[in-house]
Amino acid sequence: MIPSGDCSIQNVARKLGISSRTLQRNLAQAGTTFKVELQSVQKKMALHFSKDLNLTTDEISYLLGYSEVSSFTRAFRKWTGMTLNQYRKKLI
Repeated sequence: MIPSGDCSIQNVARKLGISSRTLQRNLAQAGTTFKVELQSVQKKMALHFSKDLNLTTDEISYLLGYSEVSSFTRAFRKWTGMTLNQYRKKLI
């Protein structure tokens, strides 16, 4: 659902067979939100994809569901404190 950009709370709730309000309540009881969980998954995916040096920034951005590469690069810097290229150099 993430690469397609179709990862809304409504679509996730439908896949789980519950209402979006129920999903929101369950997440709130767990002390989190849909946005926080989505960003957590995107971060994990970004760190995983960054290990594949054949993937470009544009491709990783697309795989994470970002419509703008600049939004992805800002998020990646927020998560890691560095650019994708800096992170990759650190891995080598």
